[in-house]
Amino acid sequence: MEDILSQGEKIIVFSTFIEPCNLLAAKLQQFQPLLATGEIPDDIVQRNIDDFRNSKNYNLLICTHQKAGTGYSMPECHYLLMIDFPWTYYAFSQSCDRIYRITSEQPVFIKALVAQGTIDERVKEIVETKKDLQDYLVDGVNNNISKGLASEMRDILLSL
Repeated sequence: MEDILSQGEKIIVFSTFIEPCNLLAAKLQQFQPLLATGEIPDDIVQRNIDDFRNSKNYNLLICTHQKAGTGYSMPECHYLLMIDFPWTYYAFSQSCDRIYRITSEQPVFIKALVAQGTIDERVKEIVETKKDLQDYLVDGVNNNISKGLASEMRDILLSL
């Protein structure tokens, strides 16, 4: 993170929870992080996001998916880090979309920190399986869902 910030690049860090955002901001004070979480009033969140987007003095935005994962476009940022895995695919994709735009001309780098043997690993598996199942059942997309599981789920849904 230090290497990226020292080059003047901007980084957005997302978490599902407020407390890790606050702890990370305290740990990274030397980088003047801006916060956008649910405990911060909307006008200050908007000012922090504006400062992040428009000022060369602020290159680190730490936020929750719920507060800044939708509604903001930040194409001047090319790095996004999720310090925990969001509980829905929607939250994941919407948060990624803050920096990834169709008009983007530069590559973007998105990483979700998922350690082996943690709850985040299990959440990621569940979220990906639910997305694959939805894609298969709704759009007929062949993916990682086994035909048996998809067939079983389709039967359950049709019996309702």
